[in-house]
Amino acid sequence: MTNITADEISYLAPDITGYSFDSSSLHMIEGETRKNGEFEEFYVDEEDLYRTIIEVFYEEIDNVG
Repeated sequence: MTNITADEISYLAPDITGYSFDSSSLHMIEGETRKNGEFEEFYVDEEDLYRTIIEVFYEEIDNVG
């Protein structure tokens, strides 16, 4: 389920078609899936999410000086 409109999908589609994925670009984040009525909801493990964000988006640099 998403709240993205058809107009937004049309806007994003050209960019998405240029992506390629392999196993090195996929990251699994720990959490728990729970059934809620007819839908399943994913509750993320906040610590694992934070650790993954740091690993993926940040690069350690040497101190300059």
